[in-house]
Amino acid sequence: MKSFGGKIVNKCQQLQPTSALTRAIFPANTVSASPLSGSVQNLITMNLDQQSRNMSVKNTSIETTTIIDVASSANNKKEGTDGSPSTHQRKKPVKPPTPVSLTENESLKQKEMKHLAHLELERSQREKKEEKKRLNAERIRLQKIKSAEGARFLKRIQAYTQFEYPSYYKITCINTAKDVERYLKHLMEREKVFGVDLEWPPSFKKGEKEKKTSLVQICSSKHILLIQLTNMIMKGDVISGKAVGFPPILRQFFQDKSIYKSGVNIYMDGLKLFRDFGIKANGLVELRDMAVLTKSPKLDICHLRSLQALTGLFLDKYLPKGSVRLSNWSNKLSTSQIKYAALDAYASYKLYRVFEQSLDSSAKLVVRNIEDEDMSNKVGPSNAASSSLPSPPLPPPLSSSSSSSSSSPSSVPARPFARNNKYVVNNRNSPTETISVIKKKVH
Repeated sequence: MKSFGGKIVNKCQQLQPTSALTRAIFPANTVSASPLSGSVQNLITMNLDQQSRNMSVKNTSIETTTIIDVASSANNKKEGTDGSPSTHQRKKPVKPPTPVSLTENESLKQKEMKHLAHLELERSQREKKEEKKRLNAERIRLQKIKSAEGARFLKRIQAYTQFEYPSYYKITCINTAKDVERYLKHLMEREKVFGVDLEWPPSFKKGEKEKKTSLVQICSSKHILLIQLTNMIMKGDVISGKAVGFPPILRQFFQDKSIYKSGVNIYMDGLKLFRDFGIKANGLVELRDMAVLTKSPKLDICHLRSLQALTGLFLDKYLPKGSVRLSNWSNKLSTSQIKYAALDAYASYKLYRVFEQSLDSSAKLVVRNIEDEDMSNKVGPSNAASSSLPSPPLPPPLSSSSSSSSSSPSSVPARPFARNNKYVVNNRNSPTETISVIKKKVH
């Protein structure tokens, strides 16, 4: 029994040698010194054995729980905090929207503003196109109305008596410098107002070089000179039997400021002389401006201001215009060409005298001098240099009956054509193309 009790005590010490409970119940000196009785020792041993087993199970469950928690934590780190499958088994989770910074917000506003500005620009361009289309349609409509009105007027004046120069007029065709000197010098000494016109072969192909002036028409009170420059032979200036120069007396005629040269679109004829021969014509009087100065109610009848229209309005005559105007003026003149050229020059002279009698003393006659204008671009400038120069006095009227209406007005400053600017062809390379002159003469 003693040995059995000792075995139990030794067993308890082996199971939990360091346990506080064992040390409290069985001190080291007590267990070995005083063994217990059989029954009591038996109960105590059974009790201690049960407690030892309970404590062992408890420690084991704690360790197991700890291991499970560590494994669960490791698994969570690998698969995700929410316990969902790993990334290779599922789609990437949607990231929450990041907050927009201040600079990004400003950038979005700028983009929105640019988009709105683009829409506004498109709307403005669309409105401009529509307005341009509307104005173009209105212009075409008004042009058709004017064309119909002009056609009716031309049809009406065809019923008028045909315009002719008086029987006492002398027509002289000149093709030599000697004859030009003899006839023109005589006219320049006696008169100071002439009707002037130019003719040259037309160009029928687009881009074709403009041909030089072939014919100069000069009309005085009783004489009409048709000076054909193409066939003129001048001493010391001859190439292959044909002249290429310009008669000195004719140059003097155009450059003289005291001699008035009247005509329709006469300024463009002056530019033509400048391009062809370098002559700066002076004393140019536009008949269309003179017609406006008369303030005649006849101007309300038709908007046309061509030589033919002015002849019909103020002379009640029909000035015929046919295909002869497109003929070759460099060849020897035919009978129809001579009549056409003479009538144009005479109409220019006659209209000047009619307008002169209709002007009052306060009217300011505009006289243009190309010599006083800037010809660097070969186009008449909008502000002519002659505007600051005094205009020469009006030449004396043809008859004494009209002396009271044009009694030498005081020198008035000449100004550029205020209304004539719309008639000028604004083309720097060739301001008076043949087609433009043809259009001018057709109406």
